[in-house]
Amino acid sequence: MSLVKLLLALSLSLVVVVAAVGCPPGTCTDNAQCGAGLYCHARADGTKQCGEACGDVIECDPGLLCSDYACVDRDPVGEGEGEGEGEGEGEVLPTVQDFRISAPLIRSGESVTLTWTTSGAVGACTVTRSFDGLELADSDSDHSVTDTPYFDTDYELSCLGTASGRLTTSVAVASITLTQDEGDRTVAVGEEVVAHIVARPHTVAPCTVNGVTVDVDGDATVAITDSDHDGALTLTASCATEGGGAATTASVELTVLFEVAVTGAPAGNPGSVTIDALAGATCTVEGNPATPDTPVATPNTPTTVTVACTSASGAASVEVDVPAT
Repeated sequence: MSLVKLLLALSLSLVVVVAAVGCPPGTCTDNAQCGAGLYCHARADGTKQCGEACGDVIECDPGLLCSDYACVDRDPVGEGEGEGEGEGEGEVLPTVQDFRISAPLIRSGESVTLTWTTSGAVGACTVTRSFDGLELADSDSDHSVTDTPYFDTDYELSCLGTASGRLTTSVAVASITLTQDEGDRTVAVGEEVVAHIVARPHTVAPCTVNGVTVDVDGDATVAITDSDHDGALTLTASCATEGGGAATTASVELTVLFEVAVTGAPAGNPGSVTIDALAGATCTVEGNPATPDTPVATPNTPTTVTVACTSASGAASVEVDVPAT
């Protein structure tokens, strides 16, 4: 092959490649200029650009509709430029666009709102939650639904009577779990409980329980108090949230069954303890029956006694030091 023929062949190959790729954005006037499998799409800014078929692969710009796989500047019933009036060839179907979520990351227990817009009147729209397949219907047709996911969740939107495929979006959910070493969650003032945090996705150190920083194993030792004397204590765990913002929290409610007031005495003389317990509690001091709200004598001071109470909620005990005065 001569040099001239070789150059001519290369030139023809280059022309074929360019034709297959299609025209640059803003220069096409019809589908024929875009090459096999591509379409000449109208753009919101008035230009035209080659691209893949609308409806399944790409979405049209806001205000434009998908007709015969190409984005066109026509109204929902097909009137205006081009052939067809909403039926048969040239039929224009509305599209669904801008499927969005109100926040990309939330904390467990928070809610998100999913919204979308359309280029024309569409049929019923449904958002499907990925992890359990729950369908969230847009019952009031306001193009939005609300959900409270407890795990990282993907959502898929589908609407009847549109040229759009299914659209997707997702949310990340930050969470932690909190446990403690009291099986029945019944405690007494003066005890200490070991609380344990398990940090879930999207949470980071530092983590605390009632202000006590957890150790490398996620444990924090918390002293039981009941300053408002309501018979309850909330253990609140808190970890920083990935990316900043409010902390991610979890809580456990404990029943504070009783607390003890101590009266000391001179060394070698008996002191006393008085038990303030929840109604219905049965108590003992050193294994002997003790009536709540009534002072119970203790051995000669200084000494240590064991006070224990039981109730329908559970049981608790605590060692109490009775000092010498």
